[in-house]
Formats: sequence, C-alpha cells, structure tokens
Amino acid sequence: FPPILDKNSFVIDIHLGGEDHIDIHHKNEILQSEALSFHLSNHWIHNKFVTVDGKKMSKSVGNIYMISGQKSVTGVESLVEHGFDPLAYRLMMMEHHFASQLDFTWNKLQQTQNRLYNLRKETAKIISFWKTQKIVDQTSSNPEKSQLNSLLSPLRDNLNIPKFLEHYEHLVNQASNNIKTQQLTESGNLETLIYLEQKFLKLDLFPQIADEVTTLAEQRLLAKQNKDYVLSDQMREKISVLDFQIDDYTWGYGLWKKIN
Repeated sequence: FPPILDKNSFVIDIHLGGEDHIDIHHKNEILQSEALSFHLSNHWIHNKFVTVDGKKMSKSVGNIYMISGQKSVTGVESLVEHGFDPLAYRLMMMEHHFASQLDFTWNKLQQTQNRLYNLRKETAKIISFWKTQKIVDQTSSNPEKSQLNSLLSPLRDNLNIPKFLEHYEHLVNQASNNIKTQQLTESGNLETLIYLEQKFLKLDLFPQIADEVTTLAEQRLLAKQNKDYVLSDQMREKISVLDFQIDDYTWGYGLWKKIN
C-alpha cells in the first residue's frame, strides 16, 4: 500500500477483475485500504467469465485453448492451429459487454473472423484509394474532433465497446461509400479511423507492410499489365504465404492481413 493519503484522494481510477473477485478479494482490498484511510479505486469493474460451449473452462473437460502457439509444446491446441487469427478472439471479446456472459464457440469465432477480415478488406481499399489521391499519410493520426467524440461516447457509457464497434464500422462504410461517390473533399474520416485503430482497437486494420510484400505486389501488378497471368497468380500465392491478401481495384491494389 502507498503511504496514508487524504481520504478524498484516489490511487487509481479503475480496478478490474473477474466476477469471482466481487465477494472476497475486492471486498478485502476495499476494507484494507479504507482502514488505512485512503480509497484504493474510484471504479470497480468485474467481467463475466468466458464459457466454452456452455461449459466452464477446465483442463479435465479439455476445452482450454491457447490464442497462439503449437500443441506439441503444451499439449493444448491453439486458435491458430484451427485456422483463426488471434486478433479475431480479441475482436470477439470486444463484441460482448464485459458485464455480459460470453459463451465461446467455434462458429461464433468464425463469424467474428469474417467480421474482422471484412473490416481489413474495407480499410485496405480506403487507404489504397486515398494514397492514390496523395491526400493522407497512413501514419497520420489527426482525428476529426466531432467524429472522435461521437465514437468515444459509447465508451463513456460503462465501456460499451460493442456499441463503439458499430459506430466505427459505420464510419468505415461511410469512408468506403465516399470512394464510390468520389467525395474527396477531406480525409477526416480516414484519420479518425487510423487514430482509433492505433490507440484502441489494435486489430491490424492499417498494418505496416513489409518491403517484401510490397515488392511482390508491385511485381504482380507489372505481370498483370504484361498479361502474364501465370506469373501474376504466382505472386499472389507468395503474398498469401506471407499472410497477406491482395485485392484489385480500378486504381490499383490493396493489401490486408489474412492468416493461412
């Protein structure tokens, strides 16, 4: 514990923990801190446990999985070994409010991965188009204030991340529709998307692309221009091996992360 503070001082703002901490652990922490005349935390947030196919996770049941890694190392299968991107699980956590019960199923994870890949496809298209217009830099992070406040509003409402995701996807769709209607007056939408991805989501929606991948993409573009479609397909396969997908547009191509 820190030294005795004024009783109106807060050591931390938010204290997190599982629902099993409500009755004993966190009550003890509160009693101990109050007995020493200081408040340990302003807000106590408890998340519900994750179940698997309606059952509690347990080694004896055999329903515990790693996010990544190899079964040969621990004897426990990983999501990656089942063909899932680890960040699909991160997104699935975000799709459920922390105070609601989440039941993990492979079908649910597949739906979430589809949602993740759709977001990556759309953001790849958006960033590709805006780069051709030379209006925005992918490293830029100057969000439009009114859009940012609107998106953050659900987070101020008891950390309603599912609602935040809905608002974020709406902005993605809006930016995508701007491409179709050629509304190129400003890049605020994109910079807001980039900012929130970098600071909060962290779903590889705007990934840093290795030079090797970019070189292959440029070689593929040249092969297509020369109508060498065999070579073009070979370049696409090499890009896929590096866990990237390439999509073609009328103005060029976009690259987004997809594990294989």
